[in-house]
Amino acid sequence: MNRNYGVDWEAESVKNRTELCGDFWPGESAFSEPESRGIRDFVAARKHEIKFIINFHTSGNDFVWPYNGREPNDIDKRSPGYLAIFQDIGEHAPFPEGVMKGNSYEVIGDKMGGDADDYMLATFGIPSVTAELGFFGQFIKDWRCQSKSVCFEILRDNTRWVEYIIGNLGQIAAQLTIK
Repeated sequence: MNRNYGVDWEAESVKNRTELCGDFWPGESAFSEPESRGIRDFVAARKHEIKFIINFHTSGNDFVWPYNGREPNDIDKRSPGYLAIFQDIGEHAPFPEGVMKGNSYEVIGDKMGGDADDYMLATFGIPSVTAELGFFGQFIKDWRCQSKSVCFEILRDNTRWVEYIIGNLGQIAAQLTIK
């Protein structure tokens, strides 16, 4: 579903072929899936109330910011001033050791069109990131925690940087240009 948004959306191809509901499934068209339409409509109705969006995913230990559908990242051209917000968080928030930070190309070496973060920032001016929580070895089949204690460990390790963002929302919001 995270590849089903209307910025740099790409149809399924040999390059991004995956199973239905797989990691990179883009849908039949941008917003073809009811879940992505629901999130789009929810944010559109509350865009003046929402100051930051975090899309939580599992298995990767990454902090990924827009823009993910192009290489090189042209965030300064598309959304001037926002890269500084993400870089400040990346530098000052207490992330778990080893977290990789940047856009998808910088973090995993691939561009990802139709990304939710890209859409939220480009359309509404709301900073949006994807947090891939935990390391690959903590999960079964890439997404299910090995145990309850591992789940709590992942949450404990990631709570501090989320609290940093929440604690700094006033400063972040002062820099935003909500569309």
